[in-house]
Amino acid sequence: MSWLDDLGNQVNQQVGRIGQIGYNNRVDFGPGDTAGNSTINLKVDPANVLQARKVLLDEADRLRRLLNHVRSRLQLHPMGGDPASIDYARVVTDKLLDNPDSYFNRCSQYVENLRAGAVALAETARQYGYTEDEITDSLRAAGNTLPGDTDA
Repeated sequence: MSWLDDLGNQVNQQVGRIGQIGYNNRVDFGPGDTAGNSTINLKVDPANVLQARKVLLDEADRLRRLLNHVRSRLQLHPMGGDPASIDYARVVTDKLLDNPDSYFNRCSQYVENLRAGAVALAETARQYGYTEDEITDSLRAAGNTLPGDTDA
């Protein structure tokens, strides 16, 4: 089981799997390409779609804060002035932070995939008949503030 499958299972456990017959209630998101990436397939219904969206956004926010906190610590500085230390520091920093496929960038892409999933769930909520205000208020009602919000 991939980490994306595991996340999908965790989200489904948190919001329940109450799918209703007659609804097209499967939401796929993630890259799903041939480079070993996969998608998350969530089963939602009108009763839990906004909660599922909130779970994804909460996790994306938590991981983004964590990534921002650790970013500067992922840069390795050479232990000495010799060429081996300089090369080693560069290689490790590239692997952790700078390369397009670095651990940091992979985690950042994961955060973006969570946000893309939340966008897909918002669209699903619209199809279930939720209004924009209801979708927005579903986060605020749970005690969250929205980006740029001054009401809290």
